[in-house]
Amino acid sequence: MAQDNRSLKSRSALLSASFAFAGLLAYAVMALSKRALSPSDFSAFSVFWSFGFFLTATVGFPVEQELSRSVASRDTNEQEFGDVVDQAIRIAVLLGAIAITMAIGVALSGVLTGLERRVEVLMALAVLICGESATAVVRGVLAGTRQTLPFALMVAGQGVVRLALVVLALVIAPDGLWPSVAVASSSLTFVLFLGRLLRTRTNTSPPFGVPGLSRAGLFRLLGAAPFSAVFSVGTPALAGLVAKRAEQAEIGDVLAALSFTSSPVLVAAALQTTLLPSLVRSLLVDGDRVVRRSMRRITGLVVGIFALAAVAISVVGPALLRLLFGSTPGVGRLALSGMTMAAGLLFLTNVLTPVCIARRSHA
Repeated sequence: MAQDNRSLKSRSALLSASFAFAGLLAYAVMALSKRALSPSDFSAFSVFWSFGFFLTATVGFPVEQELSRSVASRDTNEQEFGDVVDQAIRIAVLLGAIAITMAIGVALSGVLTGLERRVEVLMALAVLICGESATAVVRGVLAGTRQTLPFALMVAGQGVVRLALVVLALVIAPDGLWPSVAVASSSLTFVLFLGRLLRTRTNTSPPFGVPGLSRAGLFRLLGAAPFSAVFSVGTPALAGLVAKRAEQAEIGDVLAALSFTSSPVLVAAALQTTLLPSLVRSLLVDGDRVVRRSMRRITGLVVGIFALAAVAISVVGPALLRLLFGSTPGVGRLALSGMTMAAGLLFLTNVLTPVCIARRSHA
């Protein structure tokens, strides 16, 4: 058990470092884009980023988490799991097609301020959704089989590719369109890790009497995912939905503030990835009581830390936001404080979610 705990800590540290590195690169993308683009162009870029990643989080998160749980359970019991990978691929294709249809419909309707009705934007949304859906499947298998180093390289590598492509786009054409195309293209980084997935694949015939993906659980996660995604990344799209024409330039300020306040959620994402397979194994070996006790401690600690952080951000937040992203008149102290506390609650949700999934308590 002590060895398992040390392994969990080392894997958590490695993934936390990779997510933190990717987060810093995302900050760089935002800061460079905000300084290089006009306020209206950066707002258009913000709406694309927010709406696109809202859809991909809604589709990808449930598939990745349920696939990770199922693969970890099979792998722990030394059972084949190729059939659940095939299930996940079929579901990801179906959900991705639905998301692309919705994205095109919203873009053509013009209801989101800043989302251009251009062929390039529609194609970029489709590429982003396809790429992130495939990424969710690859990540689910890597997490379930505890291949921490490839997972960390995948997270960090996508951040590096995204920054490089966005910088190139800003140099070639400093407007709101081509940085969006660059972000979408970076989602195809998963192709570099397909070889790892294929080497991991096992027999596609399910073991006798062994359940596959929990479809009921997956659909429950799908029902909950939009509510989490809209606050983790979808806030600028919400702002674009309600913004008047005179307020369009302030939509980008919302994305800058969200990037600034939601950095702890990156750590939660790393913890999710390592916790779920380990929790599956722990529940199979040690039972439920130890997990419940640990989660009660984590809950109290997270709430206390983020309550203090919300107070601190209300004092120093505006100055730090200006330092990182330049002028952001659309976001004040109260909004920054509220977004920080909300990030804490989202962090807590992201840590507790794998506990529920590991216990098959999807509802």
